[in-house]
Amino acid sequence: MGLTYAEVTRAIKADESTVHRWRAGDTEPSPIFLDRVDALGELLGESRRTVKDQATARYWLGRAVPALRGQTPREVLLAGRLKRLTGLLASFNAGNAP
Repeated sequence: MGLTYAEVTRAIKADESTVHRWRAGDTEPSPIFLDRVDALGELLGESRRTVKDQATARYWLGRAVPALRGQTPREVLLAGRLKRLTGLLASFNAGNAP
């Protein structure tokens, strides 16, 4: 989806240093963070099925969406509302444009 590392860590509500420790194997995420990482994985999977290239993903992330009450998907993602975006993309993929 063209997200930066900082955006990914913000989306799962974790510090960058914490994620670096997870990646290095120094620590493991707690169950709440595992749920957030799983939700992000679901969102990215749905994104791959719906949005075919990074340019389109960046466009979609940056435009206001009526189903999000005028917010952009990026704003919703950075607020950590990952499941909301996954549902929106799934709806879009099913032919019900947001």
